[in-house]
Amino acid sequence: MEKIIIGTRGSKLSLIQTQIVADKIKLIFPKIKVKVEVIKTLGDMKKDMKLDNMEQKGIFVNDIDRQLIEGKIDIAVHSLKDIPTKLPDAVKIGAIVERADPRDVLISNGNKKLKDLKKNAKIGTSSLRRKSQLLAFRKDLKVIEMRGNVDKRIAKLEAGDYDAIVLAAAGIKRLGEANRISEYLPFNVMLPAPGQGALAVEIRSNDKAMADIISKLDNSKIRASVEAERVTLSRIGGGCNALLGTFAEIKEGKLYLNAAITTDNGTKKYLYKQEGNIGFPEETGLILAEKILMSGAANILRNKKQRSKLSGKIVAITREEGEGEGIYQMLLEKGAVPIYFPTIKTIDLQGKKSDISSTKLKKYDIIIITSRRGASRLLNYVNYGKLKARIVAIGGETKRYLQEKGVIVDYIPESSYSKDIINGLNGIKGKRILIINSAKAENELSGELTNKGAKVDRITPYTVAKPSISNLRKKVIMGYNFDFVTFASPSAVEGLVSILGRKNTKKMLSGSRVVCIGNTTSSKCSEKEIKVDLVSETHTLSGIVNCMEKALNKGHR
Repeated sequence: MEKIIIGTRGSKLSLIQTQIVADKIKLIFPKIKVKVEVIKTLGDMKKDMKLDNMEQKGIFVNDIDRQLIEGKIDIAVHSLKDIPTKLPDAVKIGAIVERADPRDVLISNGNKKLKDLKKNAKIGTSSLRRKSQLLAFRKDLKVIEMRGNVDKRIAKLEAGDYDAIVLAAAGIKRLGEANRISEYLPFNVMLPAPGQGALAVEIRSNDKAMADIISKLDNSKIRASVEAERVTLSRIGGGCNALLGTFAEIKEGKLYLNAAITTDNGTKKYLYKQEGNIGFPEETGLILAEKILMSGAANILRNKKQRSKLSGKIVAITREEGEGEGIYQMLLEKGAVPIYFPTIKTIDLQGKKSDISSTKLKKYDIIIITSRRGASRLLNYVNYGKLKARIVAIGGETKRYLQEKGVIVDYIPESSYSKDIINGLNGIKGKRILIINSAKAENELSGELTNKGAKVDRITPYTVAKPSISNLRKKVIMGYNFDFVTFASPSAVEGLVSILGRKNTKKMLSGSRVVCIGNTTSSKCSEKEIKVDLVSETHTLSGIVNCMEKALNKGHR
């Protein structure tokens, strides 16, 4: 590779942070030229809008990510705390480069500390997290909305508009303005935003060459810490400006995660701690998030308008899904306590049989996509507008994902059985058909289509395997009294039994109601001697949720 184009915002701090990354690339790869491309984002243009309405939508990164996906830039550099926990499928974090001082700082007129500010002092900040923790420390403070870059904020302070302002230590130090700091706010007063102080490099998900280069910049210990923090944020349903303060650090080979949830007026502050294994940072964040959702702080986070009879019910999710999506998010919005315990893991494959990018997709009359995983991998490599084929989606989740991406789905079979799929494909003799599914999936569909006279190819861009799960996570899971345990695929059923064993699986399910997405999954439960209580009427995740609600409405536990 001869040149790397880095996309970034045009603020002074963004350019300094981008240069840090550029210098590291040049140090490790002296032959690669680095060019910086400044991109104006919605957050830069809409300076009059409140950040608490915008930050959840990634207003400082979306426009840059769009150019990354389109190939106009090769990588993007962001402050990690500005990156939403749910990224587009086509983008991923390739490296966490460094983490500067994660604390928040006070800059005040007269160089006064927070406790010494006058009564009813005016403090400027754009963060609800900072506001809530400031008010928890001192109820008399007048916390006022403030926007603009660091120079503008300091100018407003010096003009007397504010008595003090609160900013991130990392930014102030990187700008060379550390001499202005009046006080480094200790963690017992203010816990920082998840990932605060860390620099992240985004890359395209399918750019293996760039992934190999950028991975050399990654700091594994820092990544473990910030992953734990960000998982906590995402799993409680928080955006970039949630009322969550959190900080993880590694001491003597162990991961220690602290968090605080504070009411927006500062009247209540809930504190949490979790110790975990450095090799399982996501699990540490998950366990802490579950503590939050089962505590009094859950009432701060829940949207009262969206509560249902599922509110407060503990529901196990055994399927793999991304953060902030799928059944987890549906349950969270219902006020339930979703417990994420994926029993399968998706692994991307390489080689001719798995390569979508080199496949001549235009030659196919029909493309059959059997899962959301297959759909996301297809759209990572091809613009849907260039496809002429009829699109067949297996399952409601696959259909929903494709339609959200603007793909017109021509046919959705009643079930995933081969006979139901083929029944809706009239006149397939001589047609070119492509099947995209898991390497572990049975090849029955391909064989039956071939027998009907179709010319069938199959691509398997991924497979599913048993995930690595720590003993701590297993112990925590076994300690929950689940109201419902959900299965969205036969693989999830097999995975649970494989991970816990038959005896512990039976113990985990004891007292709970088992809910399956369809008859195929239900049959797998029966095969594993698992009693099924409910089967969703539709082959969708929302069908599982509706099934549980109906059961509760009928008076069942």
